[in-house]
Amino acid sequence: MKVLRILLLLVGLAFLVVLVVENDPAAIFASVTSKFLEPVYAPFEMKIDGLHSRVRAGSYLDMEISPIENPVTGAREQLQLQKPTGFTSTWADLGMTRKFSISLPEVSFDHSGKYAEYSEFGYVEPAYAPAR
Repeated sequence: MKVLRILLLLVGLAFLVVLVVENDPAAIFASVTSKFLEPVYAPFEMKIDGLHSRVRAGSYLDMEISPIENPVTGAREQLQLQKPTGFTSTWADLGMTRKFSISLPEVSFDHSGKYAEYSEFGYVEPAYAPAR
């Protein structure tokens, strides 16, 4: 079921890109994008386990998240964001990237030790949305 959610997220993102490109925001998107890269195909390995999740896509992507640790004591901090009107989730556990690197021929960066969050989500109409 979790793999299905991830596939649905990817399909949703692809739809969003098409929606943006085919409507007025395409001009904005195109104005800040000087080069489009070709798709990269790679096998995915995933472990979904809250703030102990990880994902790897061949040698191109390596990401592992973890709870935030207090820099003085080393104790793990338990942080949660509550979002009562959230349309993707109503909560998120806040953490950090233990590892997060992307390595492609034309793009590479390392975002390790930065913000991360974990949440189980589904796209639903927000409670504050007007009735149809």
